[in-house]
Amino acid sequence: MKSSQNIVLVGFSGTGKSTVGRALALRLRRPFVDTDSLVERTAGMTIPEIFSSMGEPRFREMEEAAVRSAAALRGVVIAVGGGALENGESRHSLKHSPNGRSTVVLLKAGIDTMMKRVRGSEERPLMSGCDPLDMPSKTVALLQRRMPAYLEMADMVVESERPVEEVVSELLARLPGGPGRSACPPAELRRERGIPPIECVSVEAQGGRYDVRIGRDLTRDIPRWLTDSCGGPDRVFVVSNPLVSHLWMDGIRTSLEGAGLEVDCALVGDGEQHKNLDTVSRLYDRLAANHHDRDTVVVALGGGVVGDTAGFVAATFMRGLPLVHVPTTLLAQVDSSVGGKTAVNHSEGKNLIGAFNQPRLVVSDIDVLRTLPDPVFSEGMAEVIKTAVIGGEALFGLVAGRAAEIASRHPAALQSIVAGCVRVKAGVVSEDERDTGRRLLLNLGHTFGHALEAACGYGGASHGEAVAVGTCMAAELSSALGLAVPGLHERVPGLIRRFGLPARASDLGVVPAPEKVEEYLLSDKKRLRGKPRFVLPVGIGDVRVVGDVPHTLVRDVIRRGLDG
Repeated sequence: MKSSQNIVLVGFSGTGKSTVGRALALRLRRPFVDTDSLVERTAGMTIPEIFSSMGEPRFREMEEAAVRSAAALRGVVIAVGGGALENGESRHSLKHSPNGRSTVVLLKAGIDTMMKRVRGSEERPLMSGCDPLDMPSKTVALLQRRMPAYLEMADMVVESERPVEEVVSELLARLPGGPGRSACPPAELRRERGIPPIECVSVEAQGGRYDVRIGRDLTRDIPRWLTDSCGGPDRVFVVSNPLVSHLWMDGIRTSLEGAGLEVDCALVGDGEQHKNLDTVSRLYDRLAANHHDRDTVVVALGGGVVGDTAGFVAATFMRGLPLVHVPTTLLAQVDSSVGGKTAVNHSEGKNLIGAFNQPRLVVSDIDVLRTLPDPVFSEGMAEVIKTAVIGGEALFGLVAGRAAEIASRHPAALQSIVAGCVRVKAGVVSEDERDTGRRLLLNLGHTFGHALEAACGYGGASHGEAVAVGTCMAAELSSALGLAVPGLHERVPGLIRRFGLPARASDLGVVPAPEKVEEYLLSDKKRLRGKPRFVLPVGIGDVRVVGDVPHTLVRDVIRRGLDG
């Protein structure tokens, strides 16, 4: 089977989905997601507590959201709660994920075996308060109700009353294409399997020098690097979100605790709506209640929202704690984790409250990128292409020349583009840490992109899609001004479209009114004396900030960029 396709384990309570799933994921060296555990991490309470305090309907809503989030991932093993498949949306999400058809395995066991496995468990709220004498008949009735949905979904049925090792061995033999090679081989096999060595890019900023380490299977090395960069701390405060924590936290915690570090973990909600002062205040409360001090290292494990929020907390709690980024999205690896910008949103605008706070270390593990949902990966590619236009022909040619490998998430290709983008940003940040000069060039595509994003109501186009269209508009404006070298306005959209990103708003199927885009563009924060300034590509590797652009020309570019 394709490495991007998921393996989904379904079945009744007591059939061993979680136990078999963990063992199978370990053999395949894939991440494992248990949707029940994901619900608990998101809610901050156990499933019986959710049933008791919120009721079953609310639990089912949270369960459906957890299933949808898990199904959007790539190349993972998923164990699904026994009742989740009664929800038609959950069945569709699992069977027809954006990454291709998942392989669904139904685990079956006898009534006596299932009863024995769940007897005395407090994690089965539908059976709570049930007379033991009535449990067999209630179990049979519930199983009969659910079995049609199980059978409708299943690509194969496996008896799970045997030892776990036997069940996993049968699964490995029956899965389409066999188990295949490990997607995440241990460090000692790097040379044997042609895995590139870890790359290290140094950032020289006024706020301090630090390293960005890029490679595969980096979890075990984090404690050593953290000690080297942060002076031998005793405690670590990890900030993450529920899904990322569920996928990657256990391995990182094991490595940190194995090195003698005390680990405290706090979760924040996923999405821009959680990047606010309320979340910051909760993190302050946790730090204070657990008596953290300036020797504590804050580790941001997640994408941009986690990195921005944790970075701001680290900058401000006790006037500053050491910060380490472990970015888990392509966008965060190539952009937001490097450069020291931290901020949270305010009701009056995005990122209005923030601070420059350079990390002590950034650890970018390429292996985490293979599980990203396709839209999240594409959003990162918009930033990669933007950076390649700024960086020059070498990086632009690398992205273009290895487009097929990058799109299929070949680890060596991903490592090359992440390292290349980080080198570009490191060079810019080293010259202009506080965004007063050359760092403005990193906003290529964002002037038009932010205006498009706002005009679409922050929902019609993702940030990455808006930046992709905005980058094409910038190239178009540069050409219209007579600045761009011949063919630039064709090369940039050509590369963007190779990665399935939109070059025009019409590619999205969402075309806002040009007047609305103009209105938001005129309020761009880079404006000078009331007039917008534009970051425009003159050539690949030659990007400039341009002001005093005739408004009629801007209007024409907007209209062409919207309608194609």
